[in-house]
Amino acid sequence: MRTHLVVGALLLAACGQPSGHRSSNSNSNNDNQDHHDSGNGPASVGCTTETPSAFAATPSSFGVPAPRCNQAFDWAASTSTSLNYELSDFTADGQPDLVVASDQCDASVGDSHWDVYPAGASSFAAQPTSYALPAARCNTQFDAFLGYQSLHYALLDLDADHRSDLIVYHDNCDASVGVDHWDVYRGGATGFSAQPTSYSLPAARCNTSFDSLGSAASPLTYGLVDLTGDGRADLVVTHDQCDASVGSDHWDVYPAGDSGFAAQPIAFALPAARCNQPFDSVSGVTSSLTYALVDLDQDARPDLVVTHDDCDPAVGSTHWDFYRAGSSGFMAQPTAYSVPAARCNRAFDSLASSSSVHYQWTKLQCGVNAMIVTSDDCDSAVGTDHWDLYTGDAHGLQAAPTPITLPAPRCNQSFDAAAENVSSLSYLMTDLLPGSTPDLVVTSDQCASDVGASHWDVYPLK
Repeated sequence: MRTHLVVGALLLAACGQPSGHRSSNSNSNNDNQDHHDSGNGPASVGCTTETPSAFAATPSSFGVPAPRCNQAFDWAASTSTSLNYELSDFTADGQPDLVVASDQCDASVGDSHWDVYPAGASSFAAQPTSYALPAARCNTQFDAFLGYQSLHYALLDLDADHRSDLIVYHDNCDASVGVDHWDVYRGGATGFSAQPTSYSLPAARCNTSFDSLGSAASPLTYGLVDLTGDGRADLVVTHDQCDASVGSDHWDVYPAGDSGFAAQPIAFALPAARCNQPFDSVSGVTSSLTYALVDLDQDARPDLVVTHDDCDPAVGSTHWDFYRAGSSGFMAQPTAYSVPAARCNRAFDSLASSSSVHYQWTKLQCGVNAMIVTSDDCDSAVGTDHWDLYTGDAHGLQAAPTPITLPAPRCNQSFDAAAENVSSLSYLMTDLLPGSTPDLVVTSDQCASDVGASHWDVYPLK
């Protein structure tokens, strides 16, 4: 099944960041959408902060495996019944590999193993490597990358070793899972561990157990965020109906450790409410206030960034307000982070927009912050021959953009989004080739039948 994607999260350079579960099937196509930056800081080795100026005019061929079960690898991910696959780094080398979780024509895939096609310099491997799976639980195989039925599971690098672990956080056949622990199958070089390790959970709060990776509903709102800056996702409670102070003056943080989350939380200070809106979730989009977690100062901790405030029209017009994260909380007073002037009557008052101006927050080489504009209703050249890139420093985004030259349109389709998956042309941004810069990858082209059948076309960003 094809969907329209805008993959802002994938305009990333690896730059030494933990690879974890680098997957390409990430949607971010709505104005004022909730965004969360993991807070991984820039690396100091093996990358350059030079601003890119163009994608290659001519693509390089990147080989893909032969079709399986009558389905070609003509997109970055598929959840069809015949073949379930996605891009994810299972070899811990910074390149996304092609991983097949189920194959209707091979019952062993999703039962005893997943098939991994490691990425190389110019292609995925022609033949897959088996990646061992644990035995089925509660009559449920691990034949997808997420499970939501009798067994709830997901991929997450819980031990910060740059490999995805298989996390079971709810099991209808084992009531203790999600109550006092999660079951973790550690990811290794050749597969997940056959037996799970118990990862301890804090006691339930407000009659609510931690039986998911996050919850946005009452009575308890929580999620996984690395607020301690150690590369591990901490368990963060942002609202507790049984404790009015949580979400008002602090969040409760259960730091992640080797064998579980801390039993007792640490208070992480919050700024005062703005425009009658408390900071009671990791991101917020209301009529009065828009905010999110983004590592603006590149110190490996996500900062609290207000991009729109109905009670202060300058926020989102001339600047964002960001509250720097420290070891015990966010700063009480914000720092201004300048943003460019509005374009086509659309202010930069969110991290992404898909209205008259399509833009999205991203990171470039070495974790450099940037805003990329992929189309502008008032400037037809944007999205036709170039994108506009506003790079950032510690004080804000540059006032004037740098044009990024685009390849010529293909099959009558311009590159006017960061990703597109339509019948004529499918492409996305991902760091596919070895190195530290993102690439523009065409996975299918109705006017070139070999694209998606034998190879993808890759335009490196230079």
